[in-house]
Amino acid sequence: MKSIRNLTVCAAWLAWALGRGAVAQEESKAQATITIAERSEVQGRTIRLGDVARIATEDKELADRLSALEIQTAPLPGQTLTVDPNFIRTRLRQARIDLSQIQLTVPPKILVVSRATIVPRTMIIEEAKRLILSQPMWAGKDVTIDDPPFVDDVVVPPGQVELKAQRIGAGNSLSSSLVAVSVCVDGRTVRTLNLFLKIHVYADVVVAARTLSRREVIAESDVQTERRDLSSLPPDVCLDAKDVIGKRLTRVAVKGQALNRAMLEIAPDVTAGSRVIVRASIGQVKITLLAEAREDGWIGKTILVRNVDSNKTFRATVVDVGVVEVKPQ
Repeated sequence: MKSIRNLTVCAAWLAWALGRGAVAQEESKAQATITIAERSEVQGRTIRLGDVARIATEDKELADRLSALEIQTAPLPGQTLTVDPNFIRTRLRQARIDLSQIQLTVPPKILVVSRATIVPRTMIIEEAKRLILSQPMWAGKDVTIDDPPFVDDVVVPPGQVELKAQRIGAGNSLSSSLVAVSVCVDGRTVRTLNLFLKIHVYADVVVAARTLSRREVIAESDVQTERRDLSSLPPDVCLDAKDVIGKRLTRVAVKGQALNRAMLEIAPDVTAGSRVIVRASIGQVKITLLAEAREDGWIGKTILVRNVDSNKTFRATVVDVGVVEVKPQ
């Protein structure tokens, strides 16, 4: 009787063992192993399970499903994000993954870094300068451009990087320019920087060799040329001594001061206070006398003159240097 009881127990145990083996064999067919890395690099806007984990399973459909599972938004290029291990379990459950069939190995801390390309600030600045120097107005000129402040390296997603620069706004002049530089990756603009560039243009300009008085006619010895930065000078500054010699100053010019056209005028053919020859005709009779000009005059202009003998004043037209003519009434 005891032998029969023992035989029954053995049979029951064997049946249970065989059943568990069958279940285990069935479970092993659907089982997957997911091993999360402590640190991973990703590219793109979304972190997927396949980006941060090694997935092992014989079920290809399950492998694809697990690999494509979105975990969360990726950090910005070049930045690092810490992922909560429990959040990965939550995402698996939300995707209706049976965790009882998954062997999940998760480290205590998961770091995810977005791949990035660093565009040096020097490349960005040089692109802006290249645009400025390509303008026809600077051709053949001695031009330097200051590096603008507050420009840092730019971090962008990996890919083919291209820089595009264009002048913007009305802030463009002889001394400065505003340039927008777009940083493009694979043809898409990911960042645009506005750069304010200070421009220096150097040229030989005409300066006073000594202090010159107002109304003084400029002689060749009164001026010289010096190398100056045009950005700090009036736009009508004189670049050739021929443009100033023989002209008269409308105001004082101190030694070393750059001369510009606004402070120059054509020297009069007759100056106030100077002696002039007066010519007049009465019928066939021609009269010549000496007089004093009371005001400046140029050829063709009528000025007031004074007869030095009679002290009478009258009007006469300037016809030559130091010569005026009284027109018949």
